[in-house]
Amino acid sequence: GELLVGAWPHLGCVQMPGDKSVKAIQPVQPNGGAVVQQELTAADIAQTWLAQSDKLQKENKLAEAVALCEKMREPGNPQALLATKQLALLYDRTQDLDRAEDEYKRLLQNNPKDADLLAKLGDMFYRRGKWAAAEKWYGDALAHQPTHVSARSGLGFALAHQGDYVKGLEEFKKVVSAADAYCEIAFVMKLQGKRQDAVRAYEEALRLEPTMARASTELARMQHALLTDTATPKTP
Repeated sequence: GELLVGAWPHLGCVQMPGDKSVKAIQPVQPNGGAVVQQELTAADIAQTWLAQSDKLQKENKLAEAVALCEKMREPGNPQALLATKQLALLYDRTQDLDRAEDEYKRLLQNNPKDADLLAKLGDMFYRRGKWAAAEKWYGDALAHQPTHVSARSGLGFALAHQGDYVKGLEEFKKVVSAADAYCEIAFVMKLQGKRQDAVRAYEEALRLEPTMARASTELARMQHALLTDTATPKTP
């Protein structure tokens, strides 16, 4: 029942084979050799500072990691775009959603139709509980890439959180089974305290898929909770 967040494109760079040096894999021909050397050097630079940034993050030296990325995106640096992506991810991972949003928007200026970026911005607002804004960003992502799974499921959740369960259900059905779609809607209903509605949604999931473990487990939990509430005397 958790939001499916879009996987950010892999930021890794060219990996050198463990038993080869940069020189060893250069072409023998003199023509174009300098260009290949330059490309490998650029990849090597990127790989080195990204590894350094990751190391700083693992050591919880976040300020140093940010400073390194900021240095790498000084005007004219060929690593600037990659550094901005790294900053966006760094802020995202550390729950600094305002700064992450700023970095994703900066990246978006470079590519306004990037569905991954638009979905990430949807995630920023979703995680703040700003459902209408999240709905808008997920919709923008889907306008450019209708098959974007995380944007579609994000839209389903954003609609459900706003009480539009019917539309939310339809969005979920485009990326998961109907039974799973009812489970996602039930999950939101449960969060909203609408337990009877959630029970009915889980029951519908089981009607569609009688052996569905997720629905039967959640339904049993909820029915037990409802029985416990009913049996517990209310204090004045």
